[in-house]
Amino acid sequence: MPSRTTLKLSLLAGVLLAAACAPAATPGSGGSAQAEPPRAPQTLRMVIRAEPASVAGTVFVATGITTGTQRRLFNAGMALKDANSQYRPYLAETLPQLNTGTWKVTPDGKMETTFRLRPNLTWHDGHALTAADFAFASKVYATPDFGLSKSVPHVYIDEVAATDDRTVVIHWNQPYPDAAQLDTGGLIGLTPLPAHVLQSPYDQQKESFTTHPYWSTEFVGAGPYRIERWEPGAFIDAVAFGGHSLGQPKIDRLHITWNSDFNATLSVLLAGEADIPGDDSIRVEQGLVLEQEWTARNAGTVQYRPQLPRFVQVQHRADFAKPADVRDVRVRRALAHAIDKNTTNETLFQGKAVTTDTLIFPTVSYYSLVDQAATKYPFDLRAAEQLLTSAGYSREADGVFAGPNGRLDLEVRNIQSAQNDAERSIIADTWRKAGFQISEDAFAPSQNSDGQALGTFRSLSITSAQASFQGVNLTEFSKQSISRAETRWTGQNRGGWSNDAYDQAVTAWSTTLDPDERHRLVAQAMKAFTDDLGALPLEFNPGVIAYASAVHGISLVTPDSELTWNIYEWDIR
Repeated sequence: MPSRTTLKLSLLAGVLLAAACAPAATPGSGGSAQAEPPRAPQTLRMVIRAEPASVAGTVFVATGITTGTQRRLFNAGMALKDANSQYRPYLAETLPQLNTGTWKVTPDGKMETTFRLRPNLTWHDGHALTAADFAFASKVYATPDFGLSKSVPHVYIDEVAATDDRTVVIHWNQPYPDAAQLDTGGLIGLTPLPAHVLQSPYDQQKESFTTHPYWSTEFVGAGPYRIERWEPGAFIDAVAFGGHSLGQPKIDRLHITWNSDFNATLSVLLAGEADIPGDDSIRVEQGLVLEQEWTARNAGTVQYRPQLPRFVQVQHRADFAKPADVRDVRVRRALAHAIDKNTTNETLFQGKAVTTDTLIFPTVSYYSLVDQAATKYPFDLRAAEQLLTSAGYSREADGVFAGPNGRLDLEVRNIQSAQNDAERSIIADTWRKAGFQISEDAFAPSQNSDGQALGTFRSLSITSAQASFQGVNLTEFSKQSISRAETRWTGQNRGGWSNDAYDQAVTAWSTTLDPDERHRLVAQAMKAFTDDLGALPLEFNPGVIAYASAVHGISLVTPDSELTWNIYEWDIR
């Protein structure tokens, strides 16, 4: 493998050449001392990683890459998670408070929450946004054919009722501690849907409802920006939405392009042809080059924050697992002992990642409970060999372990990118030293939204999860989140792991309102997860936050806060 220095120098030479060939930026002219001229329309140029399959807040299609930014731009929910991961009222005037008239727990263990919408809400097309749109949305999400009905929070909702145009009452079939945090989307949010657009397709064309142009090129939302033009395969142009509930954005227009090549995106940023990368469209390697060049020219800011939980998914389902031995926990434990996380961190991330034994951020207040409960697998090839030997495996002449079912011939995959491919190769090389026969492959960028392909890998798949306030949303590894045909392959539990102790802890965590008890249950869930190794934790992948010096107003604190949460407050000057 080339050294880190060689890789960096090659990358720098390439991107500087690309930047040199780009047209030079035109210097700005000085303003009049007597009167300011009318402000020219502002356009924020953003590059994301792939053309969106959908920009809806609540998604109906599987996604193997980060999509939070593109969905945030066009959607609004009851609440908005801010820079500190605190929830603020958004479409709602206020958020429900437990043990008040807005959040009631009934003696039979059910709940009722009441949201009062802000007055005069509108959709992007000018139609009134009312409580009925939330009731309609819940009906859509609860439709079994669309694959979301068993996901959180929809599985906990009995009914969403519109008692008048501005009052939404949600009847829950059990306690749900996040009932006030129905945000701008997330993968499983309760984003409103415009009944005036979708009621007829829903009633008459259910078989094609999730592929209706509404979800992409004809999207109508209530977020800070409205789609003006979507040129498939090329770009999205959007304009500031004057009816945005928190005020019209200061930046007039967005121009969004996409490229799965991180180095190509870096070249565009260095050439001054884009202002900001979104949705994980550059990685640390590119961030280091961008930081060096931008700092020298005072052209922008680059920051790094450990963000996405990264792990090795294991295929637990007999129908897909090859070899079958990957379903043996002793094999999984040997694999875990044969991962050198520190080398991966230093080689790929310049030490900016946070290696982990669990899926929980070490910064949470209750992390000591999680750390004490978790089973750990430090890098130790001898321990890996002892595990395999004690389980009845022995080395053949070429050093590969074999057992009653044959050789340990595993395949490891990832979503294709230079960084992901390098990470896979580092891990695979060490597994080979431990006595595993390893073949390597990658999902092509075109498979990012192919849930069936992502969920039917034969052995191992290295991937990330969407970050939550504590690291990963525990429900992503529950039985109900298993990716399968019945859910249109939308589940995030793509390895099909199922563990009763884990599910019991997560179910209790999902329904317990007491914070201290919830923390204890997180620790209990992580004990079950690390004992059985539902997946092999790696690190919290450092996300790159970069923006040109002309962009002002970006505010981020916690690892899971969305970059564009307050884009309506951003300015270009």
